[in-house]
Amino acid sequence: MFRLDMHSLLLIMGLNKLLLGFLMLHLKKHAPNIKGIGCWAYGSLVTALGFIVYAFFPYPASFLVDFTYSLVLNILIFAGDALFLSGFFIFRGKPINKLILFGFPIWVACNVIVFTIFFRIVWLRISLNAFTGLLLYIISAIELRHSPRKSLQTLFNWSSNLYIFFAFLQLIRTILGIAFKSENPVDSSLISLILIGFAGIGIILLTYNLVVIIYSSINEQLNEQIISKNKLYSIVSHDLRGPKSSIINYNAILKKS
Repeated sequence: MFRLDMHSLLLIMGLNKLLLGFLMLHLKKHAPNIKGIGCWAYGSLVTALGFIVYAFFPYPASFLVDFTYSLVLNILIFAGDALFLSGFFIFRGKPINKLILFGFPIWVACNVIVFTIFFRIVWLRISLNAFTGLLLYIISAIELRHSPRKSLQTLFNWSSNLYIFFAFLQLIRTILGIAFKSENPVDSSLISLILIGFAGIGIILLTYNLVVIIYSSINEQLNEQIISKNKLYSIVSHDLRGPKSSIINYNAILKKS
């Protein structure tokens, strides 16, 4: 029987990100000229694996199981989100920020190692991971405030607002982690369920917005190709009309002479 708890919501979020990843791979195959789709696809797939691992976190668990699950899921989630953000860098024609791409996964890995092996403080580990997510989403929101084209600015602003929303949820997680010092990484309390539920809704909206951005870019490229082709046809037709007019004129002169 289906039961609404943290495991179920995390699994739903993981499956949603998995579908997004496959959708991006499909679009990458049919629209290879759109930059950044590859990072969006692989980033979504990596994040999806992190959520799925998180969904099957068997807590309470032994020290080794707790450490392994925490290390794997946090590296996957943050590596996927950083790779997803790199897709926007590429889409805007900017170089990938390697500090973001590698720094966040390495930081959360160090956080899990330090506060699991050296200092067994689970609530601090959870709070620091939430704060790290807050920083990553704020950076993402700032980066998406500038669109590569004016026609996409509204869509980019919507995506930026969604990342601000994600950052706000991580801020709440950070405050709750410090205030209540929870030792359960998969806490199924009402507040945690609401936060994860809102995050899932945000992911769905971001997915829709991203698809609209891609299709808008495809339409713009098609319009540019049509305009270029019309210009080419205009030039060719003009060049063809020139010799034809000359021949007609010479023919008229020959007839008169």
